[in-house]
Order: sequence, then C-alpha cells, then structure tokens
Amino acid sequence: MKQIYKTSLLVFAMLTMFVAQSFAQQSWWGLWNSTMELQPRCQLQSGTNDQYVRLTAQNSPLLVGGKISAVRFWIYDKTTVESASVWISTSYSKSGTPNIVSKSVNLSQLKDLLHDNAPTEVDLGGDFDVLPEGNAYANVYVGFSLNLSGNATFYQLSTKRSGVSNTNYLNGSDIAKSYGMLPLQVVGSGPKIAQHNAPPQVINNKVVVKSAENTLSAILVHAGYEPLQNIDYALYIDGEAQAQKHFELAETIDEIGITFELPVSFISPANAKQYSTKVKIMKINGQDLPSELQENDAEGELIVLDRATTKRTVMEEFTGTWCHNCVRGLAGIRLLSEAFGDRFIPVAVHGDNRDPMMIDDYYTSDFFRGKISKLGGYPSCTIDRLFDCDPYCGYAATGSYATQPIVEEALSRMAVADINVSAAWTDDSHTAIDYLVTTDFCYNSDADDYSLVLILTADGLEGPGRYWQQSNGYNNYTGTDEALLQYAGVGEYLPDFKFDHAAIAVVGVDGGIDGSISKPIVAGESQQYTYRLDVSDNELVQDPSKLHAVVLLLNGSDGSVANAATSPVSMTSGIGSIETNDKNEQRIYDLQGRPMVSMPAKGIYIIGGKKVVVK
Repeated sequence: MKQIYKTSLLVFAMLTMFVAQSFAQQSWWGLWNSTMELQPRCQLQSGTNDQYVRLTAQNSPLLVGGKISAVRFWIYDKTTVESASVWISTSYSKSGTPNIVSKSVNLSQLKDLLHDNAPTEVDLGGDFDVLPEGNAYANVYVGFSLNLSGNATFYQLSTKRSGVSNTNYLNGSDIAKSYGMLPLQVVGSGPKIAQHNAPPQVINNKVVVKSAENTLSAILVHAGYEPLQNIDYALYIDGEAQAQKHFELAETIDEIGITFELPVSFISPANAKQYSTKVKIMKINGQDLPSELQENDAEGELIVLDRATTKRTVMEEFTGTWCHNCVRGLAGIRLLSEAFGDRFIPVAVHGDNRDPMMIDDYYTSDFFRGKISKLGGYPSCTIDRLFDCDPYCGYAATGSYATQPIVEEALSRMAVADINVSAAWTDDSHTAIDYLVTTDFCYNSDADDYSLVLILTADGLEGPGRYWQQSNGYNNYTGTDEALLQYAGVGEYLPDFKFDHAAIAVVGVDGGIDGSISKPIVAGESQQYTYRLDVSDNELVQDPSKLHAVVLLLNGSDGSVANAATSPVSMTSGIGSIETNDKNEQRIYDLQGRPMVSMPAKGIYIIGGKKVVVK
C-alpha cells in the first residue's frame, strides 16, 4: 500500500517529481505525478491546440545541468486527434517552430485516458541541455500539439485541484489557477539526482498528553533514482536524539516525487510544555546517507499537556441568500451536526450587500477577504481556520458529500486547553449580552500567544422580500444525494425559509481580542475573560431566546482555532456589575474561594476581589 499524502503545502514535492527508471540517474520528471487524480476540465476547439509546461531553474532545480531525452503526456480522447507532436522550445508562439526539438507522434502509438487509461511516451531521439548551470533565469517550454477534428468533443486533462502551480499553459494562456496541473513529464538526467534520498518535508505539529505512547507524522518525498524500500531514522526532541528506528514500507515506491507518511512513534516527555521536533533520515535501503543529505530535515512543534482535553471544531461557512449553490452548504451543516453533535459548531457568515444578514465586521475583515479570495467564492468554508474547503463537497468543487473526514481530522487534533462560554442578557430590555469565557490551559508557556474571538449567532431568522428568500440552484437536481434531493423540484427560491447559525455580531475577527488571554499560560490555572456586547442597534436580534454565544481560541502562531465553545444566551439577566471589556480582571469565585467555571446563578460571589450580589 502506497501511503500517499495529498496536500498543496508540500512545495518541495511539487518541485522535484521524478519516476525512477532501471538506468542510473535518469528519471521521469514533471510538476505532475501519477498520484494526482486527473479529470477533463477545459473543452478544446477543433484545429491546432498546444498544451505545455514552462520549466525554470526555480521550479525544476534537479534538472539544472541535466538533459531531457523523452516526453510523456496524457490526453482525454485520441479518436479526435488528426496529428500530434511533442516539442521543446525557449519561446512559445502558437503554430510557430520550436527551436530546440520537435518530434511527430505516430497516431497508432497514441494513448488516452478514455480508451487506454495510459499516457503517450515519445523518445526525442537525443539528449537536450535545457536548463544550463549558472543561469538563474533559465527556462524552457515543453509541450505537445494536437490537431483536432470537429467531429467529436475533446477535453484538456488536468488535476482535480486547481491553483497548484503557475506554470501550465494552453495556447499561451495560463490555465493553472483555473484548471490545475497539466499531466506532462520528461525524462531527465543530471548530477543533482541522488541514488537514495527521501527528505522530510513536513513534521506535523502535535499536541499530546505527557508520558504516553504517541505517534507523529513526518511527510517525506522520494527524491532518489533507486526504488525506496525502507528507512532508518531518528527523532530529535528539543535537539536530543531518541532511539534510532527502522521502518519498512508496505510497498516499494518507484516514483520519485511521491510523498508518503512516515509514522514516528515515541514516548512523550514528562514535562507539560512546548518542544521542538526534528526527524533525520539516517539510512535508505540499508545504505548510509551522505551527511549533506541528512541535513535535509524539517522541524515541527510538540506541545505536551498534563491531561487530556475536550476538542470542538468550528466551521465558518461563507454563504449568501442570493447564491444559488449555497443550499449545498445548508445540507452539509445539517449532516455534520447530525454526525458530530455539540462537538461541531457551525457559523454561517453571510456575504455581499444583497444579503440582509451580512454584517460589516465579518464582511470587511481581512480574515473574510483572505479566505474568500483563496476559496474562490460561495459556498465555501474554513474549518478551524485551518482546513479550507466546500461545506458539502469537501476539497472538491462539486460532487457528493465529502466534508465529514475533514471535520474528523480537525477533531482528532487534541486541544491545548479546555474552553467554556456562558452568556446572559444584562437586563430584560435585551440591549446587551455578558460573555464569560473560562480557559484552562494544560501546559506551561511564557511565549505562546493565544486570543479569543467572540461571535453571536441567531437561529430562525426570516424577513420579507426576495433578498430574504434563499436562491435554490438545485431545483433541477438529478443526482442521488438524499441531502440535496430535498431541494429538487421545490422552486428556484425558497420562500418562508428560516436561517440558522447566522453570525449577527463578532468581536476580534482579525486575530482575536487583545489581552483576552494573558501570558504566561500556566497548566491548571484558569483564565476568565468577560465582555459586554452591545446589541441595542442590532436589527438581526429578532428573537432574544434564539441566540448563541460562540467563542474561538485562536493560536497566534498560525491563526488557527485551537478550540471552540458555544452556549445559548440565557434569558436570565446577567451579572450587573461586570464592565465592558475588562481584560480578565473580573475573576469570579464562590464564598469558599472556589473559581466558577460558568455564569453564576443567583447568589453572592466574589468578583474582582469584591462581594457582588448576582440577581
């Protein structure tokens, strides 16, 4: 079994993709490899169509000083091809003459995805030096040209995920961000390809409980020309080497550029604090690596807790009443809520001025703008501000329900702290809400930065007019997903629809509220934060009994959500003496000096060092 780690974060893997051959130091190479799923994306026109990759000294460092001798490419349907050629050129001009080499393809040897499920391989008849040493700006175009008849539909193939690289072209136009990787490789050889190499690319940051058996994942990329069978490695924690271990791959990896997971087992340290981690590859296939290759390592972070915590995950879903595909997000949230219960916290962030539930604090934030720009539009979502995807289809743009494994992955990450929130109206006039957030960290640190984001959501929102009607692009849905079939045949708009989980107020959306979590953080020491949210002018407070307080604990190092909590807003009046935004000074204890971990009931309490009557 090949353990494939599919992620756009592995930059090195995108730069050093080879497929090992039986001959030394010569390998198939491409910005694409065979683990990347292909699909038809862009319909091509009859006539001449060029598809090509621009290789540079930056995106193809192992080709520098080497040679190219063959080209391999995938097409969708060979029955529409009247003639074909492969070529290399230092410049591109449609229908122009390549200035390095051009080779016609025998149509009887042409293969495709539709009929053969195989690529076409073409020997160029020589070795061509395309990225010479010493030229940092060296670049070359490698491509294939197809002359298509108008008798059948033909599609350009690409990887399923778009936006991976900015070096793929169709007839001179950059297609990478819209259509994904172009499936093309070359046979490359050169002095920079080692016999054995599998450098670590990512060591996942891990949160674990002290003095326990654990496993962290190191993501490696195969980058040598010999097949990879086994690895000897050492884990370093805060620079101290643990016992060297041996790992046998379940199946030999022949393709260079394949990324795979190395499970690194260890006993976590006894002290609850943060540690650095590093994995060094010592041997491959029983042979010692040269010292310079052993330095190809990556570092991670290990946080050791003094006890286990309860992890919850939050989905900030970007939606709009005007968005015809956004009923897909409604279906995704419903399925995820059923699957995970109160460990899953949805927040519907409505965008665009056409939506009556759009709030400026979210819509104009750097967080919202950045995520929408990356995700490309609506519906979309971010889970724990770490996993960006579609709220129903997961990492695909369309298709069936596939978000559940992403939420499961988010929930599998142990939280650094337990967090709880209580909220109550300050008085019967419903003009303000008191938040009380209690955070219990389980490790010690005087360096790590955390902060809180406070959100108010509403259920059952409704209103008059077209803008309050949810647009329904699944009215003509003919698929089989039950969650989407409920929207088929019910009209292009959903009148009398009531919206749940809608964000109607937010504080600290960009990076959290300053001072809401203080340093140092101490294991076992509760931090409490209170905030009075003024909603006197908020027209989206339609029913005071249908509001929820949501709190996010942000990790300052990467902006991700370390943990989250939610609670209904109590209709009972809150603590009258709490002042707005008092930055943690208002600690609450009972008369025996015990800290309170939720909003207190009626009685006498010690708040900020003074006795306070809670009514």
